[in-house]
Amino acid sequence: MSKNVIFAVLLVLVGVGGALMYLRVTGDDDGSKKAPTADFCAEHQIAEVDCPWCDASLIESKGMCPEHGVLEALCASCNPALIAGFKAERDWCAGHETPESQCELCKAGHLPPGEEKR
Repeated sequence: MSKNVIFAVLLVLVGVGGALMYLRVTGDDDGSKKAPTADFCAEHQIAEVDCPWCDASLIESKGMCPEHGVLEALCASCNPALIAGFKAERDWCAGHETPESQCELCKAGHLPPGEEKR
Protein backbone atom coordinates (compact mmCIF):
# COMPACT_ATOMS: atom_id res chain seq x y z
CA MET A 1 0.00 0.00 0.00
CA SER A 2 2.75 2.48 0.87
CA LYS A 3 4.43 1.81 -2.48
CA ASN A 4 1.23 2.84 -4.24
CA VAL A 5 1.03 6.09 -2.26
CA ILE A 6 4.66 6.92 -3.01
CA PHE A 7 4.09 6.15 -6.70
CA ALA A 8 0.97 8.36 -6.79
CA VAL A 9 2.77 11.28 -5.11
CA LEU A 10 5.69 10.89 -7.49
CA LEU A 11 3.33 10.84 -10.46
CA VAL A 12 1.61 14.05 -9.28
CA LEU A 13 4.97 15.80 -8.79
CA VAL A 14 6.09 14.84 -12.29
CA GLY A 15 2.79 16.15 -13.70
CA VAL A 16 3.10 19.46 -11.85
CA GLY A 17 6.71 19.81 -12.99
CA GLY A 18 5.67 19.17 -16.60
CA ALA A 19 2.88 21.72 -16.39
CA LEU A 20 5.24 24.35 -14.99
CA MET A 21 7.77 23.69 -17.75
CA TYR A 22 5.02 24.01 -20.36
CA LEU A 23 3.90 27.36 -18.96
CA ARG A 24 7.46 28.60 -18.78
CA VAL A 25 8.08 27.76 -22.44
CA THR A 26 4.75 28.98 -23.88
CA GLY A 27 4.00 32.15 -21.97
CA ASP A 28 4.83 34.70 -19.30
CA ASP A 29 4.24 34.20 -15.58
CA ASP A 30 0.71 35.60 -15.92
CA GLY A 31 -0.06 32.98 -18.59
CA SER A 32 -0.22 35.46 -21.46
CA LYS A 33 1.46 34.68 -24.75
CA LYS A 34 4.52 36.69 -25.66
CA ALA A 35 3.94 39.29 -28.35
CA PRO A 36 5.76 38.74 -31.65
CA THR A 37 9.04 40.59 -31.89
CA ALA A 38 9.72 43.42 -34.32
CA ASP A 39 11.25 40.82 -36.62
CA PHE A 40 7.80 39.37 -37.29
CA CYS A 41 5.59 40.60 -40.14
CA ALA A 42 2.20 40.83 -38.44
CA GLU A 43 0.36 41.53 -41.69
CA HIS A 44 1.55 38.36 -43.42
CA GLN A 45 2.16 36.20 -40.31
CA ILE A 46 5.74 35.26 -41.18
CA ALA A 47 9.25 36.18 -40.11
CA GLU A 48 10.15 39.59 -41.52
CA VAL A 49 13.32 38.25 -43.18
CA ASP A 50 11.23 35.67 -45.09
CA CYS A 51 8.36 37.97 -46.15
CA PRO A 52 8.39 38.34 -49.96
CA TRP A 53 5.52 40.86 -49.85
CA CYS A 54 7.50 43.25 -47.65
CA ASP A 55 10.93 42.58 -49.16
CA ALA A 56 10.59 42.17 -52.94
CA SER A 57 14.35 41.50 -53.24
CA LEU A 58 13.68 37.99 -51.88
CA ILE A 59 11.73 37.18 -55.03
CA GLU A 60 14.68 37.90 -57.32
CA SER A 61 17.36 36.48 -55.05
CA LYS A 62 15.70 33.09 -54.56
CA GLY A 63 14.85 32.49 -58.22
CA MET A 64 12.47 29.76 -59.37
CA CYS A 65 11.37 26.66 -57.47
CA PRO A 66 12.58 23.79 -59.68
CA GLU A 67 10.04 21.36 -58.25
CA HIS A 68 6.88 23.49 -58.59
CA GLY A 69 7.73 25.97 -61.37
CA VAL A 70 6.87 29.10 -59.37
CA LEU A 71 9.03 31.72 -57.72
CA GLU A 72 10.83 30.08 -54.78
CA ALA A 73 10.09 33.00 -52.45
CA LEU A 74 6.38 32.51 -53.20
CA CYS A 75 6.24 28.71 -53.23
CA ALA A 76 3.64 27.76 -50.64
CA SER A 77 4.17 24.07 -51.42
CA CYS A 78 7.78 24.23 -50.22
CA ASN A 79 7.13 26.82 -47.51
CA PRO A 80 3.66 26.40 -45.91
CA ALA A 81 4.42 29.39 -43.65
CA LEU A 82 3.57 31.55 -46.70
CA ILE A 83 -0.08 30.41 -46.72
CA ALA A 84 -1.16 33.01 -44.15
CA GLY A 85 0.47 35.72 -46.27
CA PHE A 86 -1.36 34.62 -49.41
CA LYS A 87 -4.62 34.65 -47.47
CA ALA A 88 -3.83 38.13 -46.12
CA GLU A 89 -3.22 39.28 -49.69
CA ARG A 90 -6.54 37.66 -50.72
CA ASP A 91 -4.63 35.42 -53.13
CA TRP A 92 -5.77 31.98 -52.01
CA CYS A 93 -7.80 29.33 -53.82
CA ALA A 94 -9.48 27.48 -50.96
CA GLY A 95 -10.95 24.91 -53.32
CA HIS A 96 -7.54 23.74 -54.49
CA GLU A 97 -5.49 24.76 -51.43
CA THR A 98 -2.98 26.83 -53.40
CA PRO A 99 -2.36 30.51 -54.12
CA GLU A 100 -4.99 31.64 -56.63
CA SER A 101 -2.35 33.38 -58.74
CA GLN A 102 -0.57 30.01 -59.06
CA CYS A 103 -3.64 27.74 -59.33
CA GLU A 104 -3.18 25.86 -62.60
CA LEU A 105 -6.51 24.05 -62.15
CA CYS A 106 -8.46 27.32 -62.01
CA LYS A 107 -6.49 28.74 -64.95
CA ALA A 108 -7.41 25.62 -66.95
CA GLY A 109 -11.09 26.15 -66.13
CA HIS A 110 -11.40 23.42 -63.51
CA LEU A 111 -13.05 25.50 -60.81
CA PRO A 112 -14.00 24.06 -57.44
CA PRO A 113 -17.71 23.22 -57.07
CA GLY A 114 -19.86 26.30 -56.47
CA GLU A 115 -17.41 28.78 -58.03
CA GLU A 116 -18.01 30.62 -61.27
CA LYS A 117 -15.52 31.97 -63.78
CA ARG A 118 -14.70 35.62 -63.17
